[in-house]
Amino acid sequence: MPRHYTLENSGALAAMLEVKNLADSVPKPLKALIELRVSQINGCSYCIDLHGREAVELGVAAAKVDALDVAEASGLYDASEMAAIKWAEALTRVSDGLAREAHHAELNQHYSDREIADLTYIIANMNALNRMAIGYGDKPAKA
Repeated sequence: MPRHYTLENSGALAAMLEVKNLADSVPKPLKALIELRVSQINGCSYCIDLHGREAVELGVAAAKVDALDVAEASGLYDASEMAAIKWAEALTRVSDGLAREAHHAELNQHYSDREIADLTYIIANMNALNRMAIGYGDKPAKA
């Protein structure tokens, strides 16, 4: 295995991590939920652990964190949260060919154009970070 990506090009990693800060129209708790959902879909254990803990620290109810992979069935999320979660799922599973136009219509009911763009940046960036972590075998810290 090559040396870890965090050692090889810390500037590129810093730029990727800065996306989260630049997508500032989205509240931090929602960012954490979206990052968690993308990580669940991609199976990134490191990021699932990281963003699950982060969501709770930011005040997201533990029940919401625990039920995120069955968000729609749980009834715990409001309509705006569900729109963002569905958008994250559609963009993460692009090969499924989900109807993104329908998701845009739903997003437009709850978010401004800037917020939708920022949600999209968060989702795209989390997908990239998942691939870095999975590719290099990152694991959650041992308790």
